[in-house]
Amino acid sequence: MKEHDSTERQQNRRSRRTLLKVLGGASIGLSTVGLVTGQDDDGNGENGDGSGQNGDRGGQDGGENGQSGDGNGDRGNGSQQNQRVILFGAQVSGWEGRLPGSIENEQNPSLELEPGTRYKVAWINRDGKRHQLQILDDSGNVLEETESGSERGANRSVTFTATRQMRQYRCRYHPQSMQGEVERQS
Repeated sequence: MKEHDSTERQQNRRSRRTLLKVLGGASIGLSTVGLVTGQDDDGNGENGDGSGQNGDRGGQDGGENGQSGDGNGDRGNGSQQNQRVILFGAQVSGWEGRLPGSIENEQNPSLELEPGTRYKVAWINRDGKRHQLQILDDSGNVLEETESGSERGANRSVTFTATRQMRQYRCRYHPQSMQGEVERQS
């Protein structure tokens, strides 16, 4: 029993630490989150656009993470200060809403995206299975997507400007259980 409680506490600490890294390491109250940096905590030393510093995982808790781009060429243009954050927990049973508060603890929540507004959509792997978030149009064409990842605790993100064509999101590998609607916010 004590061993199980200890393991659960360690996983919760890792989840909180990962959440802070996804949000740029800032000590921000969850109710006021609106700004993030382009950090990615996959720890594999990859940069989204070939710039920035490589991540470095070391020590017992994973060490500090270097800055990585999101693969969309958005680093360094100041646009990160005007983006909205959406955060999911990823597990085969569904996308678990984490941020903003309006989707917290919801399974496969509907996302309200305002066309013309920048968003950073990120997810944390909760089950160690391979996941990849994709945003689709009415015809099922992929408009935006994250990189895939299968390491428990790893996170991936994509930054984009919402369009009227965005209609749904899913996991590439678990499209039946991990999917939701995208609604246009006016």
